[in-house]
Amino acid sequence: MVFMAQIKKVLSDSDASSSSADEKISE
Repeated sequence: MVFMAQIKKVLSDSDASSSSADEKISE
């Protein structure tokens, strides 16, 4: 269940700031 919650959070995070996530991955 915690895993699902984490995935949801990650998805929401990526949706809210996909550019920020891309920048973080680049660095």
